[in-house]
Amino acid sequence: MRKAPLFLLLIATVTFVSFVSDVEAKNRDKSWEFGIFVTHLDGDRSADIENSMGAQVSFGFNFSAKIELELTLAQNRFEFEEFDRATTNALTDVGALAISEPLPARDETLNRAIFNITGNFLTDRETRMVPYVSGGLGVVQETRDGFPLLVNIINPADPNGQDPNIPDRIDTQIEVNETFDSSAVLTLAAGARTFLTDNWGIRYELRYFHHDSFGLNQDDYQIAVGATWVVGGQK
Repeated sequence: MRKAPLFLLLIATVTFVSFVSDVEAKNRDKSWEFGIFVTHLDGDRSADIENSMGAQVSFGFNFSAKIELELTLAQNRFEFEEFDRATTNALTDVGALAISEPLPARDETLNRAIFNITGNFLTDRETRMVPYVSGGLGVVQETRDGFPLLVNIINPADPNGQDPNIPDRIDTQIEVNETFDSSAVLTLAAGARTFLTDNWGIRYELRYFHHDSFGLNQDDYQIAVGATWVVGGQK
């Protein structure tokens, strides 16, 4: 993965920092955890998914210091410039012979809602860093915005081309409608938290997604970095 060196550098930095403080890990029994993240998604090139920045929030409950149930909500937006089913159908419906201008860049949005089971490590030690692994299932909705497109069609004023005074073909503008698809998504992740106080810390992870939107097997990779807040529970 192209972003792996950046992630490894981040891990090395926070691992070093974790040894210069006596703040204890604060994932604890019966506590709640809230997080907000900036993400970088490395999209599946075979499905024409571009790299993009995004945002993610998480809400978790620690049944114990080691086991947590989390809900994550995430969004990524990027530009999509390839033919898809909606574009092909629109061209077919009007009998377009050619496209008179390049396909415009249009926004595509990925929204994900996923329930994860997270297993935490080192919670019984006096360390400020808590590594974890996570796996989950959820749903992803992939939406491609509609857009206007100038195409070349047979002139309806003279469809048989018999009148030499009437052009055989003319340019006309059509509207390609918005299209979307939803599918199940599987995710696996590894990451860590570095606590700065009893309740606040930095959280960072590398996450893998698999889903089948628009009939395409898609494998995406995401780096997420953000703040985490743990409240309640048994200190």
